[in-house]
Amino acid sequence: MSCIEDKEDYYVVENARVIMLKSGRIIIPANLHTQKKKDDKPSPGVTYYFFSDDDGRTFYDSGNRIEYPFSDVNPWGLLETGLFEYDDGKLFSF
Repeated sequence: MSCIEDKEDYYVVENARVIMLKSGRIIIPANLHTQKKKDDKPSPGVTYYFFSDDDGRTFYDSGNRIEYPFSDVNPWGLLETGLFEYDDGKLFSF
């Protein structure tokens, strides 16, 4: 079981991006940002996907990681990752 908590780093999660699939599985896309020191800028976000198959009582880390491109204009990458489930069950992350 994973807990979406970290003492030094933080996850960006948009509540509206949490989805429940047709199967009943709940997926939370969360972007992890690390900071070496309190005054440092956070690193670019790395997307993690947490899931629950028991109506949200327990969550697990899917093991999937996605690093989004970033630039001087957008040094944090994508912060509000979302998911969409197609009719055939395939998932699209944006």
